[in-house]
Amino acid sequence: MVAAIILIVVVRWTYRIVTATPAPVIDYAAKMRQIAADHQPEGRDGWDLFVEAATITSFAVNEVNMELADAGLEREGVGPGLDLGAGLDGSPDLELLAPELRVLALLEERGAIELLEEAAACPRALRTIPSTSPMFNIMLPELAALRQLAEARAFSMRLAADDGDEAARLAAFEQTLALGRAPGSQAILIDRLVGMATVQFALAELRFELVEHPIDEATGRALLDAMDRQLPLPPVTVALEGEHCFALDMVQWGFSDDGHGDGRIDMEKLAQFGKQTGAPPPPGPSIFGRARSLIHAGRAETTQVIDEFYAGIAELAEMTPADRRVAAFDPNTFVAQLGYRHWMAKVFLPAIGKVVDMDDVLDVQVLVTRTLIALEMYRHRHGEVPATLDALVPEFLPEVPADPLHGGPLVYRLAADAPGGFELYSTGVDGVDDSSKAPPDARDAMRIQGDAFEDGRDFLPERRRKFVGPDR
Repeated sequence: MVAAIILIVVVRWTYRIVTATPAPVIDYAAKMRQIAADHQPEGRDGWDLFVEAATITSFAVNEVNMELADAGLEREGVGPGLDLGAGLDGSPDLELLAPELRVLALLEERGAIELLEEAAACPRALRTIPSTSPMFNIMLPELAALRQLAEARAFSMRLAADDGDEAARLAAFEQTLALGRAPGSQAILIDRLVGMATVQFALAELRFELVEHPIDEATGRALLDAMDRQLPLPPVTVALEGEHCFALDMVQWGFSDDGHGDGRIDMEKLAQFGKQTGAPPPPGPSIFGRARSLIHAGRAETTQVIDEFYAGIAELAEMTPADRRVAAFDPNTFVAQLGYRHWMAKVFLPAIGKVVDMDDVLDVQVLVTRTLIALEMYRHRHGEVPATLDALVPEFLPEVPADPLHGGPLVYRLAADAPGGFELYSTGVDGVDDSSKAPPDARDAMRIQGDAFEDGRDFLPERRRKFVGPDR
């Protein structure tokens, strides 16, 4: 009897070895690049130009930071190093910000702005992703430099607006939008988030300037045209599909391949991953070494969990914000409910429950900014803003703007104490104008900037620059 059992085991083991067909190694980096390419227009690729301009910026910032450190200069209200964002405060002291102004001058002298102008005119921007596995080794050093360059261009935009140089303001605005479009069009989630933040940054600066420096119709048309050239970003599903590829690449790298579509988790590789990223070790007593892999889900089961997660995310992305709030699938709950056997899936499935919502908020900011431009164009022609948004159609807008969060109208009303003499905001995903019902001293608590998905809250994109003190 024992001999028969041993024979069966040996025969089965031999059969699996003979029939094993290891899965081909998939170049997920190439797939991610193709996903991004499929959602961008044809034409010249400007990614390398963006990176070159960002590299010049990084060197210029480091150079001036070293000069500040050598001089031991302490500036009241500004941090110990450069702070390009300080130029966007309510009332900047340009004499105090001489180091930041020096960076702006270096960018002009060293050709960064010329490169950026050329890059902004390119319809495509495709990041080069090395075809190496695991992809967690891929570094994205350009992002910080691109963000620095965006802050520099927003500072230049503000200076141009203060000086009445509309051509310079327009160029800086479009280039800042382009610095958001470039990373925001990639199939990597962190790229997308940085791109969205940069676009919002550019739009917020323009909204402040529209209050501080009224525009004429020609400038308004030029600003709207710039937004048309640089926006919208590709669908958020581009980044989500890319993250799906990233997770599958980690499975490909972190599991053995038994040749039958399955395999065990590789404890040694996970230890390597933990050392490089600081991720917590997988559960299980270390004294059991590789045997710990037996308590973890196999390759096929882990792949199935990852596929289910991203299928659910894709469905959410196609829903309206209202439908999304009552959807059966919740990505954060899905991950939280995974047991200890799914350690790898829990580590590599990102906390992206709010990413799709954040994309909707960006849509609101774009729409509100376009509407503000149209209102200022109307004011320039007629000497006052209109009583309703209907008056903007068709001369200044093709149609009355509809709130992307619920499909109804944006709130617009004349208000003498509001910036520009009017209020313009979204009522959030519930479509209820909560803040208008509250007394004036309670309205700020009813309005939020970063999340329009709570009942009883309206979404009011900022239009008045903040005055920041020494604790900046």
